[in-house]
Amino acid sequence: MIKKLIASALALSLVFGGGLADITGSPDLGSTLPVNAEDSANKFFTATQSAGGSGSRNMGANDYVWYSATTVKSYIDQNSDGTVTRAEYYGGSLIVETYKADGSALISSKTISPELPLFGGVFFGKDNIYVVWGQNNTSESDSTEILRVSKYSYSWEKLSSASVCGANTYIPFSSGSLRMTENAGKLYIHTCHKMYTTSDGLNHQANMTFTVNESTMAVEQKQYAVSAQSAGYISHSFNQFIKTDGTKLYRLDHGDYYPRCVYLTAANVGAALSKVTGRQITDTFPMTSNYNYTNCLVGGMELSADNVLAAYSSIDQANYQTSTQYNVFLAVQDKALSKACTTIQITSYPEKSGITVGNPQLVSVDDNTLLLLWQETKDTVTTVKCAAIDGSGKLLTDIATLDAALSDCQPVCFSDNTVRWYVTSRSNPTPIFYSIDMTKLLNPDAVTPGDLNGDGKINMRDYVAMQRILLDSTPAGISEEAADLNGDGKINMQDYVIMQRMLLKA
Repeated sequence: MIKKLIASALALSLVFGGGLADITGSPDLGSTLPVNAEDSANKFFTATQSAGGSGSRNMGANDYVWYSATTVKSYIDQNSDGTVTRAEYYGGSLIVETYKADGSALISSKTISPELPLFGGVFFGKDNIYVVWGQNNTSESDSTEILRVSKYSYSWEKLSSASVCGANTYIPFSSGSLRMTENAGKLYIHTCHKMYTTSDGLNHQANMTFTVNESTMAVEQKQYAVSAQSAGYISHSFNQFIKTDGTKLYRLDHGDYYPRCVYLTAANVGAALSKVTGRQITDTFPMTSNYNYTNCLVGGMELSADNVLAAYSSIDQANYQTSTQYNVFLAVQDKALSKACTTIQITSYPEKSGITVGNPQLVSVDDNTLLLLWQETKDTVTTVKCAAIDGSGKLLTDIATLDAALSDCQPVCFSDNTVRWYVTSRSNPTPIFYSIDMTKLLNPDAVTPGDLNGDGKINMRDYVAMQRILLDSTPAGISEEAADLNGDGKINMQDYVIMQRMLLKA
């Protein structure tokens, strides 16, 4: 009887092009980008072109413009129902869109109008979403609002806001970025500003940090005044990162003068922002004819159980006068900042290799596993390199090459242990969602329930393969282990029904 039912369903599914119209409706297969021959071996990687969504251009936006970073405009987050939120500041407003779990189709969208002229950033917190705005203060008035933090529910209803006025700020976010983290009801914002005019007639640039009480939205701590490096003051600071492990608050700055290096500070959570321990995690950059130019790009900072890791690309600083080839490096610093920093060189391309190495990104997967990614271009062909590393920076996998690109969208590890990000470009303005299955990357022989053909996706091809298994005609290359969806050691109609539900939910 089961075979008759399956045979009937199989015949209908073939008539309808593999759809489920005959049983429970027709799940959207979506469309995926073609991958090259090298990518076809990377079963851990998928690329899905969205059918819909606002157009933009964020490809390569994680790379600096000349010497300084800009605020991050593109964000991705996983919703509680498995769908994906894309938030991107583009065209003068904040676009908020919800997509199907695989990114294949747009579900809903809305636009958030700017509250102030400058966009700072978005943070998806434990309970709420925070958006930072800013505006110039060229009159150098202590009563001018230079920064606003708006608090939203996860349905994007605005709840309240906090304001910072004056703060020795001429232009907020100038020549740098903004990132946030939270701990125990406190929101921490690490960014930068051009400051009030000094006696030399200039508006110098430096970092600044704020602490906001998430419940009351009161600004509890402000660190913006000219100070000392020993207090965490960095000038100029061309890129800013911030993380916490619940005990320490770590801030990372790309300095070009005071100090001229990548500099890490740690403060006890709850203590004054200025009470820090500091550590230089790169050598001092040689002084060039333009001191703003350090020949270094800082792209990622993450925490492992024991260390702080930073990813950056740099020329051969020892031969800065002639070197033009960038390579990827990791800086690994113990969390106590008590030991010398360890530098690990990931790539070793020689001068004039013809390979343009972009700004690397780091993603925390768990306390002792991270993903390192960077973009490379050679002869107009762009690819992404990636490798898993452990908490001390040791490579856990070979470096893989993906038919993909990076953007200023910081990749995020979702609950299914996949790392996701998206990219838009001039030629492809609607989002392409990329996914790396960390389980498969770390264990290529691992089986994903429902992915019967092992291509990294669960779609109608797997559904048809399930039908074939139930008809005792398992195709070559199909995993029967992946077909046992309820884990009872058997493949039967219960698994078949689960597969239908998986496709309808996708």
